[in-house]
Amino acid sequence: MMMEDDNIIALRTSVRQAAESKLEQGIIDVNNLLQEITRENQARIDRSSHEVEMLKNIYELKNTINQ
Repeated sequence: MMMEDDNIIALRTSVRQAAESKLEQGIIDVNNLLQEITRENQARIDRSSHEVEMLKNIYELKNTINQ
């Protein structure tokens, strides 16, 4: 799941960069760029959430087997 999250972040970053370029050329407005920035940030938040969940599961397993 973490690798998928990294791939999603990479894709969202490239979409955001493309949106920045489109903004400079006047193709899109600032609202569209802000949407892409928000989507990229949400992907980063999702990855962090998944990482915390994974660590929680690891610690629960270690606690269960008394390590």
